[in-house]
Amino acid sequence: MRKSIPLCCLLLLSIFFAAGQSASGVLTNKSIVDLHKAGISDDVIITSINGTACKFDVSPAGMIALKKQQLSDELIKAMVNKTNGVTTAAANPPASPTAKSTPAPAKPTGVNIDLLNYVHVMINNQPKPLEKATAGMRTKQGMFGGSAMWQIEGPSSPVRLNLSDNATFLINTGGNTLPEMVLYRVKSVKGRREVAGMKVSTFKGVSTGEDVIPVDITKVKDGIYQLTPNKKLEKGEYFFAGKAPSSSNSMEAFAFGID
Repeated sequence: MRKSIPLCCLLLLSIFFAAGQSASGVLTNKSIVDLHKAGISDDVIITSINGTACKFDVSPAGMIALKKQQLSDELIKAMVNKTNGVTTAAANPPASPTAKSTPAPAKPTGVNIDLLNYVHVMINNQPKPLEKATAGMRTKQGMFGGSAMWQIEGPSSPVRLNLSDNATFLINTGGNTLPEMVLYRVKSVKGRREVAGMKVSTFKGVSTGEDVIPVDITKVKDGIYQLTPNKKLEKGEYFFAGKAPSSSNSMEAFAFGID
């Protein structure tokens, strides 16, 4: 049986690992990226940042480069805080999204979705697969900041919903682990759909794009989960996406439009 490693041991490992990345023992952007790729949790890395000498590049270009390595916003904020002489409280890694304490939306009955890890929309209790696409990352930089943009091909999705539809979104993961999903509202720009997943500013630091919509997730039955955006959707283009692999600048997207 595999034994878990105590938190104190992980912390020591993270410090020694990071020190090996810099001859002076100072944590750098590369150190933090290497720790993240090694699978060490954000709270352990943040604790290491708080207790170790650091020399980070947290300029807008530096933060965008960190985001492209799939570092979390909390981890990047800890690096910015350290540079500014502020200690960041290490928190436990965020849990997978769970249902709200308020009554859950009505769950569809008789659900049968064969495609694994594929988002469907349910209308009149009939599942319809959303458009599957690949969202690639690109960066936009200005004088005082920049954005990390997710972009998919095509100005609009062929999967169309009516604003009056009582639509429900479902995914079959084939397992009992809650999926990590968010919803993006995208804009059509020069034949593509794009959205800012993260913004960085010289004055305001790093922030999530305003078109990133959190999703509440509830279990319908084994392997089947209902995805409920936490705000009412308006007319426009959207896509669901999970967490991109740490070594990738692209991710699967499941798109639709509302008329």
